[in-house]
Amino acid sequence: NSAIRLSYTMLSYTTGMTTNRKVRSQAAPLSTRTAAMAQPLELTEFQQCVWDAPLDHGQLQALAAAHISVSPSVDREGAHLLRPSSWVGAVNIGDRSVIVRPKIAVDRVMFLMTYAMDPKHWRNEAIDLAPDADVLEAVALAFARRTQQAVHRGLLRGYRREEDALNTVRGQIRFADQIGRRYGLPLPIEVAYDEYTEDIEQNRLLKAAIHRLAHTQIRSVATRQVVRRLRPAFDLVQLGSYAPGAVPEIRYTRLDEHYRPAVELARLIIENSSLELFEDKVAGGSFLIDMNRVFEQFLYVALGEALGLDGNQWRHQACLKLDEAGPSAWSPISPGGLPARTGASLIRVSSATPSTRSSNCRVSGTLTSTRCWPTVPQLTCPRDC
Repeated sequence: NSAIRLSYTMLSYTTGMTTNRKVRSQAAPLSTRTAAMAQPLELTEFQQCVWDAPLDHGQLQALAAAHISVSPSVDREGAHLLRPSSWVGAVNIGDRSVIVRPKIAVDRVMFLMTYAMDPKHWRNEAIDLAPDADVLEAVALAFARRTQQAVHRGLLRGYRREEDALNTVRGQIRFADQIGRRYGLPLPIEVAYDEYTEDIEQNRLLKAAIHRLAHTQIRSVATRQVVRRLRPAFDLVQLGSYAPGAVPEIRYTRLDEHYRPAVELARLIIENSSLELFEDKVAGGSFLIDMNRVFEQFLYVALGEALGLDGNQWRHQACLKLDEAGPSAWSPISPGGLPARTGASLIRVSSATPSTRSSNCRVSGTLTSTRCWPTVPQLTCPRDC
C-alpha cells in the first residue's frame, strides 16, 4: 500500500508539472500577440498611413501636437488616415507609440544636425545603429557617447553664485535683503558668495537631457542601458527644469570646450522633447525634430563656412551683396517659403534696380555634400531674372 501511494503521488506530481508546462506553452502565443499589438506604428515623413483602431480625444490631441494630420478613411469604417509633416521622431499615443521616420537615412540626419552644431570641430564618426533605428535612438546614442567622453575624467566644476542666510559672513552681505527681511536682527546674515561646485549650468543641461531620455520609449535595450549608466555621475547635480524655447546657451572657453558636443546635443534633446505627467509622475515622453529647420540650419552654417563669413557678416535674414556695385542682394530664407520641387535651394535673390525684368527670383543649384563641406555651392540664375 505504501508503494502504491508513493507511485500515485509521483504520478500526480509529474502530471501536474506536465500540465503546467502545457498551460505555459499555450499562454506563450497570447503574450506574443500582446507584444505584437504593442509594436509602435511606423510612419514616414509626408507619407500617408492607415490607423485601424479608434482614436479618442486625448490621442487626437497627441497626434495634433506631433504635427500629424488625421482624417477619416472613406474605404474602411472606423479607420483614420494619418499623414505626418516635416516633424520626425517618436511620440506616445495612449499605450502605443508612433515613430515618424525621415525621408533620408538616419545617419544623414545626424550629419546635418551635428555639422550645424559645430562645423569647426565636427567629425564624421560612425555610430553603431541597427538597420531599423530611428532618429530618437540615434540622437540618444550619440549623446550618451559624447557625454561619456566629456565626463570620463570627472564632472566639470565651476563657480556658481549662491544666495543664503548664514550665521557667519561669507562672500558679500546683501544689505538690502538683510534690512528688508531681518528688520535689524543681526542673525542670520543674508550673504551672496561663489561656490566652486559641480552643480553648474553645463552639468544641469546634461542631467536634464538624461532625465528626458530615461522617460522616453527608446526601443533599443542597449541604448537604454547606456543612457541609464550615465545617471549616477550626476547625483550631486540639481535637476533643472527648462521651458520650451528657454534653454540657456553656453559660452564656451578653453576650460569647457570638451563639453561642447555633449552640451549641444543635450540642448537639442531638451528643446525637442516633452514629458507626459500622470498623477504628478512622469508617464512617458516624446521627441520630435523639424526637418525643415534642420536643413535650413545646416545650409545656413555650411554656406557661411564655405564663403568664409563670420557671425557678424552672416546672420539669419541678413542681406549680402552679390557684387561690389550692389545691385542685387541675397539672404537665407525658411524652406517653408519655397515650393516643394527638386533643385530649389534656400536662397532668395532680390534686385535693387527697377530696370530688371524680375524683382524677385529663386536661385536653383546643387550643393555638393561629402564627408566634409568641401566646395562653394554652384549657383545659377534662371533666364527670366
